[in-house]
Amino acid sequence: MDTGQNSMNRLVKKNWTSGGVRRGHIPSNIEIKGPEDVSSSACDSASDPHHARKMPRFVTQSIGALETKYNLINREERQKLREASSEPGSEYSSVISRLKENSKKNRYSDVLPYDRNRVKLDVSQGHSDYINASHVKVETDQTEVKSYIASQGPLASTMAAFWQMCYSETKSDTIVIVMVTPISEGGSEKCYKYWNDQGSLEIPANGGFRSSLQINHVSSQNVENHFILTELEVVPDDRTMSPKRCFHLYYYNWADFSAPSSFGPIVLLSNMASDLRNRSDRTDPIVTHCSAGVGRTGTFITLDYLLTNGSGLLSNSMQLFQDEERSNLTTPSQDQDPDPIFQIVRQLRSQRLMMVQRFEQFVFLYKSSLRYYLDVVVGDKEVCP
Repeated sequence: MDTGQNSMNRLVKKNWTSGGVRRGHIPSNIEIKGPEDVSSSACDSASDPHHARKMPRFVTQSIGALETKYNLINREERQKLREASSEPGSEYSSVISRLKENSKKNRYSDVLPYDRNRVKLDVSQGHSDYINASHVKVETDQTEVKSYIASQGPLASTMAAFWQMCYSETKSDTIVIVMVTPISEGGSEKCYKYWNDQGSLEIPANGGFRSSLQINHVSSQNVENHFILTELEVVPDDRTMSPKRCFHLYYYNWADFSAPSSFGPIVLLSNMASDLRNRSDRTDPIVTHCSAGVGRTGTFITLDYLLTNGSGLLSNSMQLFQDEERSNLTTPSQDQDPDPIFQIVRQLRSQRLMMVQRFEQFVFLYKSSLRYYLDVVVGDKEVCP
């Protein structure tokens, strides 16, 4: 196993260091401001007919169009929850998470996984298999399926279960964890610090797990002052089980109930997480969490999927608008003009409630896709320098 600080330095320098982001070389200082009209964020020269012809409809919708779509997503979710409360066995029920013995394992009483796709811990019979985490799969008509685990930020009392989940749910020898919340905000804990910056951490097998785990710190590096990449080795006490390498990416600049202030660092984070996963088994999930495991988690998952499959999604969504006015591009997309962001967020909401929790986060996804489109698909730095 190639470990140590020199390995970490090579990892960062080879693939992701400054001067541009590898998947499109998008500079990290691109600012994504608050939710004003999305189409106006492109810049005046984007209204040139040459560029407008190339733009897919979904990245140029008005704020009003996006608000209509987001309200629809929220209405659909409320309907699903009403269905779950009135229909026993509904696919949107959360019966297990509400059991008395499990309620103390939930960071927030109103953020609960659906029974049908909750992660079930690998424990022996007679022990609780509950953890507040959901299996999430994302796909569109044009792209492959990508798997994630959307989890709440661990509590001190659920830290051991979280590590056991990461080990058992990753079939290859590489675990990738993306954390998109600071440890605390305003004096309140958002996530228990469940990993070690040095030395070793013992994870007991209490609760019916097959083996205790030892978490060995290998190295840490602050990546361009945006997030900390920590490499860990996860070693089971049961020697019939293989050790695994864990890459923990801690993005600490994303406040609760908000969107990131800029696009570039999230691209960097996504690129690194996806490339680390792809080194082993592309079918393994990326374990993603914030505090509740919905708002920032859902936003990251959506953007990560768009960036992983971005060129195909944007190219396949393109329409030629040779004779249309730009105002026609700000109407909500119709069935014949797919909106992959709308599609993905609806898909996420069907698997874990409140994913992409805030409208500001929803708008950020469209602004980021427009930025990606102009820089990567159009490839014209003169459109928006």
